[in-house]
Amino acid sequence: MSPGESRLLQFVEARLESMLCRPAAWGSLESVEDQILQLLELRRFVLDPRADPQVSASNTQPLMRRYTRYISCVLPEATAAPLSLQLTARGRAEEFSALMRQFVQRDLTEVVAELGVSGEETLPADRLEVTARVLEGLGHAVRVRRPQEVPTALKFPDRKAS
Repeated sequence: MSPGESRLLQFVEARLESMLCRPAAWGSLESVEDQILQLLELRRFVLDPRADPQVSASNTQPLMRRYTRYISCVLPEATAAPLSLQLTARGRAEEFSALMRQFVQRDLTEVVAELGVSGEETLPADRLEVTARVLEGLGHAVRVRRPQEVPTALKFPDRKAS
């Protein structure tokens, strides 16, 4: 990755973080949602050295498939409407940032896994940093999902043969 690409990736990550921390500063939730999805497309393009600019610019299907799959997982009875509109309609607009942050992390994980390298290849330092952020995000997701108390194992009484 060139220094310019690395700087662009840093900009995208900083802008995503800013939008997720303070969405109201960037416009309506629907506008912020669109901007975040565009930044994710740009991030993928920068991370994929094989990407063809003409094809990448016109093909949003992979991202939108991942996004609609995510929405259907987090919202029961999801529709084709943008996440922001669905949350607002359900009185849950305050969940927007957390759900979008979760998708941004999930998307990075999926993109890095999809663009993974074979055993003979080595990752440049900037790709290692992205991979480290993915692993950190996965570690956070595991910690968040871990139950506070681990239930004890069930014990069944011994049955004697009759």
